[in-house]
Amino acid sequence: MKKLSLKAKRRSLFIAYTAVLIALNIALKFCSINLGTFSISFAYIPCILAGVFMGPLSGGMVGLLGDILGTLAKGLAPSPLIPISFMLMGVIPGLIFMIKKIHPFIKLAISIVLCLFICTMGLSTLGTWLIASAGGSSKTFAAFWLTRLTSQPIVVAINAVLLFILYYPLKKFVFDKMDSKTTTDKDIEQLNEQTKQNLALDNQINYIENKQNNSMPVKNETSSTDIDKQQNEIEIAEISENLQAVTTEQSK
Repeated sequence: MKKLSLKAKRRSLFIAYTAVLIALNIALKFCSINLGTFSISFAYIPCILAGVFMGPLSGGMVGLLGDILGTLAKGLAPSPLIPISFMLMGVIPGLIFMIKKIHPFIKLAISIVLCLFICTMGLSTLGTWLIASAGGSSKTFAAFWLTRLTSQPIVVAINAVLLFILYYPLKKFVFDKMDSKTTTDKDIEQLNEQTKQNLALDNQINYIENKQNNSMPVKNETSSTDIDKQQNEIEIAEISENLQAVTTEQSK
């Protein structure tokens, strides 16, 4: 029976993990902590995790669909800007983590800061202000922005701490499975080819050893026999090195 290839496995896990994080995003809509003047939401976590470990496409889907479905589940009408804000909350980390040679925690910190100013204090604040204005609020956007500035950094800081704590455990026990290679038909073919090369080298060594053992030295031809023996030994050494190199490659 053929095992699941790496590409097919990654595709299956991508769909499964994205669906789980969308469901988690919806569930977290109902798990905010109300502190009177503001509430602590954990909506950053599934969006950023999706972007960090599965890329901007998954991050955008988790943010967009999670917000729309979660808002509908609460019996509210989605705002046009807020779902876009949540979508970018997953896309931005996905793009940042495509940059190589930077420590993951630095990339995570950059992602969180950008999400704070672009998404939370930018699009989400504008969308919330438009809803409040439509409901009869007389606050200007600047006043509304300053009000959220006193509370939203605290919410982001709490989410950031949780993200830094969760990063390595989730990477090791969950998301690294997307990159674990399984044996494919191509791997089996390469293994068989390397085995044939090993057998060919073994046969060459046996042939040279038999030739050396069957040679009959003559008194008058001692020097030429010694030379042939040395050449045979050199050939055996070279073939042994080739066999060792192929075996090392096979073990990798």
